[in-house]
Amino acid sequence: DQLAVPRYAHEILSASVSPDRRTLTLVTQPRNAVVNYAVTLPSVAADVRRRTSGLTSPPRAIGGHDEIDLLTDLSGVEAQWESAEVKESWVGWLPHADLQVVRELTRGSAEHERLFSLLTQSGHLRLRGQLDLWQMLQPAIQPGSMIDWVRPPEDVTVVIEASAPFSLKLADKSLTSAKTDRGAQRSEVEFRAPGQHWQPIELKLETGGEVALTATWFTADDPRPRPFPLRRLLLPWAQPSGAAPAAPMERPVPEIADGHWLPGKRLFFSDRLGCAKCHVIRGEGQRVGPDLSNLVQRDYASVRKDIQLPNAAINPDHVASAIELSDGESLTGIVQREADGVIQVAMADGILHQVARKNVKSIIPSTLSLMPEGLWDALTDDEQRDLMTYLLTSPLEPHAPEVEAQGQKPPAARKRSELAALLSVPLASHVTDRVTTNSSQSLLTSAATSLRMILCASPKDAGHAAPGFHDYPLWRERWSKLLALADGVTVETADRWPSPEQWRQADVVAFYHDNPAWTADKAKDLDTFLDRGGGLVFLHWSMNAYRDVEPLAARLGRAWGPGARFRYGTEELRFSPHQLTAGFDTTQLVDESYWKLTGDFKGATVLAASVEDGEPRPQVWIREQGKGRLFVCIPGHFTWTFDDPLYRVLVLRGIGWAAHQPMDRLVELSTVGARLAE
Repeated sequence: DQLAVPRYAHEILSASVSPDRRTLTLVTQPRNAVVNYAVTLPSVAADVRRRTSGLTSPPRAIGGHDEIDLLTDLSGVEAQWESAEVKESWVGWLPHADLQVVRELTRGSAEHERLFSLLTQSGHLRLRGQLDLWQMLQPAIQPGSMIDWVRPPEDVTVVIEASAPFSLKLADKSLTSAKTDRGAQRSEVEFRAPGQHWQPIELKLETGGEVALTATWFTADDPRPRPFPLRRLLLPWAQPSGAAPAAPMERPVPEIADGHWLPGKRLFFSDRLGCAKCHVIRGEGQRVGPDLSNLVQRDYASVRKDIQLPNAAINPDHVASAIELSDGESLTGIVQREADGVIQVAMADGILHQVARKNVKSIIPSTLSLMPEGLWDALTDDEQRDLMTYLLTSPLEPHAPEVEAQGQKPPAARKRSELAALLSVPLASHVTDRVTTNSSQSLLTSAATSLRMILCASPKDAGHAAPGFHDYPLWRERWSKLLALADGVTVETADRWPSPEQWRQADVVAFYHDNPAWTADKAKDLDTFLDRGGGLVFLHWSMNAYRDVEPLAARLGRAWGPGARFRYGTEELRFSPHQLTAGFDTTQLVDESYWKLTGDFKGATVLAASVEDGEPRPQVWIREQGKGRLFVCIPGHFTWTFDDPLYRVLVLRGIGWAAHQPMDRLVELSTVGARLAE
């Protein structure tokens, strides 16, 4: 979305015009970022109008704009020529490495005319720049799209030919040209899967007489030589732009101000609109019509038009057809494929029909979309705003996992089918062996009451400074955005320990840190909060006690203290029956387990355990104290665990349970920004 790309002013330090008035020279602050730069200049038409405004007989009307924008970028090469006796020299910019291309593109430039005159003299021409060899013939994949075929690496060969000997440095290779049968000087370099990194190039060519220099390339898939497009050659100081487009969830869209993302998602997947019966968005839905995941890159007006006027513009890959059968019946749908004498037709309701080709009388493309008219007008203003908020924004993207953290590889993304199977088990089918004192609260509806949450974190602790684990600030940032999406939920953050006011106002306090503020006197805050019915959530290392471990263990059930053990790697959690664990049986995580903790588990109910040192060791448990509840979950060491949708279901249910609210109240957040695979 070009409108989402930030614009910046770039200072011009001075401007001058050559004596022949053919060249305008601008001196600017350094320009390194490979972006487009627009130079705004007054037009000739504006100057003529200004000069003739007072004349009694002005010339005929002059059209045109008062200003013109000239595009400039960092493509091209740096050139330097020196004579053999070092008496004359030339330094400047060339738009290409091919001298014939340069001659055509610089026609009319006095400076470049001088260069070509100098090249007839004995000397050396040195060209410096960078080559972009990424995806020379392979097309880019639309952001958010998926293909079921892995493309082979693209091998690229660069060929330089000249009329005179030259030396070449390209990437890490240094070469001298060799004479060909045609009498030209030639050198070539092969790059195997060059990737996105630009390759530095430096060429030194002998000059004198008629000088020719060409630069071409070909790939292993197509040996035909091709000239380099202008954008493939970059100046030696050019750097990839650090000014990335604004993230979809951050760019302002005035029309959806105060819109609500989660209600918009519910509308999209509702039977009332039926959007998900035809469309996939962020991996969810049916693949009948176009994938809508890339709408976050589009503007409000065009997306609204597609909904309001579905027949105005039809995606050519999803044209509907009227199919007449030989028995007199007819179908209207999208022909998705034809194989083995069978046609697969996708209908507007998402149902796929398999039709024998021999039974088809005719297939006529339709000028109408499968999408019905009137959907937009049937929505209230708030519903329109919520739906567009869901379509145009992505509040939380999956966090890219580290390639490796503490010797562990990130686990494969969960399959959607695995999550669906877990959520298909009703909470009522798993009950505890004992009835908790507050179990009647589970009968509340999800919108019955507000939920005020405090997320308490700290800076990364000194022993876990590397990325990919114990990233407490990242958790607080991402889960603040995640939880705030839910109906009636307000989220505040705290550093190290909540303030007295936060303790008084909160319904749930969730900790993820190394518990640096813990001392025995902090137990009063926990006791007071629990006595009034508050909920506490302790994740992973937040059960740590640098001091006074016994008071912490007495409230949590167990805490990290002297003699505790740990292990990184794959752990298999085995779950006990409870409403909170409905659908869970055994689940594997790549994380960290604790055991031999301080405490006696008095009043605690174990929800999940893993086998360590040959014995089942509790890893997830709950406990009640006074009117309050505690949910304790040891997994949560690696950052990737927090984007595991199954782990999220467990923790989100734990938050609901600790808050005396329905355990499924927050579960629809489990997929937002999570790592999921088909």
